[in-house]
Amino acid sequence: MRKRVLYEVLEPYENMKRDEENLLKVEKGLKGRVFRVYKWSKFCISCGYSQRLELDGILVVKRPTGGGYLYHGTDISFSLVDLKENWGKNHREIYRKYTNLLLKLFKDLGIEAQVLERKGYSLLCYDYPSIGEITYQGKKLVCSAMRTLKRSFLIQSTVYVKLPKEEFKEKLVSLEDLGVKEEEFLKKLWEVGKGKY
Repeated sequence: MRKRVLYEVLEPYENMKRDEENLLKVEKGLKGRVFRVYKWSKFCISCGYSQRLELDGILVVKRPTGGGYLYHGTDISFSLVDLKENWGKNHREIYRKYTNLLLKLFKDLGIEAQVLERKGYSLLCYDYPSIGEITYQGKKLVCSAMRTLKRSFLIQSTVYVKLPKEEFKEKLVSLEDLGVKEEEFLKKLWEVGKGKY
């Protein structure tokens, strides 16, 4: 029996292209709900669609969502595309419902995560949590960004398996830090993708 693939590994540009294509297809009624789980074939940084970033020697890709800069290569990324009418009246309701699903996922893994209630912003997505983001003991656990069109929405999220840099330990927490095995997290994540939460 063939083992189920828990994620795909693609080139950074291809990962972002797939998410944007899924958003446009759902918007046009060509696809139903799409949930993707993926990793990155090489180390890179992604930045929100309204940001500009150029770094020598480091690949930088633009996300179709907003938000600050994110390191990729030691993380699990996932995206959800669906019609807004299935989730709420506005982007806040949609995001809150999505966040609650992830909170339940972590609770089932024995992690009492919280949603940040105070405001914060930085060009560096990992710098400190923003309002509505999932944290653990004051450190960012899930990095998420959202984009809405007339009928549909896209949410892109990242959870670090291990932190890409030692200095991030002050502001980020990884699955490794929490003692959560990657495969265990992925199995729970797919339950979110299937709408089982």
